[in-house]
Amino acid sequence: MTEWDLLCRATTPAAEGVHTRADDHDAHDAHDAHDAVASVSENDTETVDWERFQSLADSHQLVPHVVAGLDRTPGVPESVRGDLLARSRAHAQSSLQLTSALHDLLDAFDDAGIRALPYKGPVLSAAVHGDVGTRQYVDIDLVVPTVEFERACDLLEQSGYEAVDRLNALGEVAFTNDAGATVDLHHHVIPRYFPGELDFDDLWTRRERVDVGGRSVPSLHPADRVVVVAVHGTKHCWYRLAWVHDLATLLAADSVPFERVSERATELGCRRHVRLGYWLARAVFDVTLPADVAHAIEADPTVAVLGNEVVERLREGTATPPRDSEQHSYQWRALDTWSDRLVYATRVATIPSEGDVESVDLPDSLAPVYRAVRPVRLVARGGLAGLRQLRSRSRG
Repeated sequence: MTEWDLLCRATTPAAEGVHTRADDHDAHDAHDAHDAVASVSENDTETVDWERFQSLADSHQLVPHVVAGLDRTPGVPESVRGDLLARSRAHAQSSLQLTSALHDLLDAFDDAGIRALPYKGPVLSAAVHGDVGTRQYVDIDLVVPTVEFERACDLLEQSGYEAVDRLNALGEVAFTNDAGATVDLHHHVIPRYFPGELDFDDLWTRRERVDVGGRSVPSLHPADRVVVVAVHGTKHCWYRLAWVHDLATLLAADSVPFERVSERATELGCRRHVRLGYWLARAVFDVTLPADVAHAIEADPTVAVLGNEVVERLREGTATPPRDSEQHSYQWRALDTWSDRLVYATRVATIPSEGDVESVDLPDSLAPVYRAVRPVRLVARGGLAGLRQLRSRSRG
């Protein structure tokens, strides 16, 4: 058994005790998932490179889930168990600190009359996995209305945070404080390059409340959450297994009706992104999909092509971020329609990236100039040829 296979088996959501669908067929599949982990024997793990296994668990941000499955994984050396437990405890401590920081920030936003929706970090861990310490993360992501964005930035600075990355063209600013808490403030939850947009007012109207560290906080509606996870994963070519695991956990719990997700994805133009996420949950973690969902996936052969590329990349090794050109090519093929691709290509050519912002040091007052920097840098790097290559690949 390879280190990758063991990592997937040890973190299978159904094997972690997630509630699965109640009908006989799916109950049988859930039982199979339990058996898959239970069937791991010491003979299977004799050839495992435990240093590599730990490296994979860490880089794919699955250490807490691996620790939850240690008792079901025979043959793990005591030194490895001890190291994984220590890493998990360190993460649990960090998650409590970030949760406390989130509570303080939400109080500050409430006092200032600014609506804020946390959607990753502690709230995603609590909403998907039931506890703030179960999912690995290093920061807090908050989205606020665009009209309140600058005021929210000022509030963070007044609360002791310092801006360390101002990606204004991309609609986000990263902050950190002396305690080491990092906050990514956004005015969009969907990447700016993306053709569609999830309006903040709609997100706020549909919001639900989630218990995060003993306190009820606002969060995305479950259907919005699935779409955001799927778009985020596809944007980054799903290079980190934790993103697939998040979606697989939601599906294994059968907590989000596919009809609602499909409606939201259709409105946003990301049906293939969602289908790809579902395909990966089934391919990697053996999550059983309802027949209508499986049929929709199989009706779109591009999903399997994109999914197999992800699985091949994941099996190659540790989580490595893809190059910008790889991300854009992948996103191009994942988009639903040619009109969406045209919008996407136009925005890629005009909305500055981090590299564009870093290439020229301009004051905030001249930030719009970066839109001129972007096409110049694209041409210098053969960007026009790259866009033609994207079109060629998509036709193939």
